[in-house]
Amino acid sequence: MRTMGNKGAVGVRMVLHCTSFCILAAHLASGQDNVLKRNDDINTILQSMDFNAVKRANAESSDSTNDSLNYVTMQSYLTTKTTTTTTSSVMNNGFGELLPRDHDIILVAGDLNYRLDMSYEEAVKLAAERDVKQLMQRDQLKREMGNPLTP
Repeated sequence: MRTMGNKGAVGVRMVLHCTSFCILAAHLASGQDNVLKRNDDINTILQSMDFNAVKRANAESSDSTNDSLNYVTMQSYLTTKTTTTTTSSVMNNGFGELLPRDHDIILVAGDLNYRLDMSYEEAVKLAAERDVKQLMQRDQLKREMGNPLTP
């Protein structure tokens, strides 16, 4: 996995009534002009957070009596990203990749850092005028969610 500085995410997954959920708390790149970096951050999280990495590492651990995960083994799983097919991944100790995108519902929350494409003064003025339409038209997150090329 790439280093993201102090940015990144934690995630939890669950299955409720045959529906799989992935809940992520993320901290994305800041800065008015860093929309593409924020998109890249979330894409990295969605492609790299493997919920089965620990299971695979434990299954391959040479010390089967020790349930704790060897740091070096885990580090190798997190830094080595393979592009294997689902079939070959499933054969990997029975624990293929399980990524956020493999879930029915993905919820992303946290400090996403998307902003309004305008100056602070302009935003305050439009808010004072209750011009929600103009504010929404300049909302970076709303725009990126409507972009089919955004993760």
